[in-house]
Amino acid sequence: MDQNKKEKLIAAGWNVGSVQEFLDLTDEEVRRIDRSIDLRNLGLSHEEIIQAKIKLRSKYLDSHCPRVPRSELLAQIEADLEPNE
Repeated sequence: MDQNKKEKLIAAGWNVGSVQEFLDLTDEEVRRIDRSIDLRNLGLSHEEIIQAKIKLRSKYLDSHCPRVPRSELLAQIEADLEPNE
């Protein structure tokens, strides 16, 4: 939004801010939403994303590793799903 329009809205009594402020989201919630959008933008269906998550979780469980933090798991999913160049 350009500054002029923003100033007019504020002068008219409107509140102007980000989606994060409006929905009262934490930084972690915003990152999770952004990751989900990024995975969707890879062209994968919801089912394909779920299958990739299941595959990665089973890989970690098979290796007898301690519980992997969700953020690390999502980062690994993103890395595994990146298109090969």
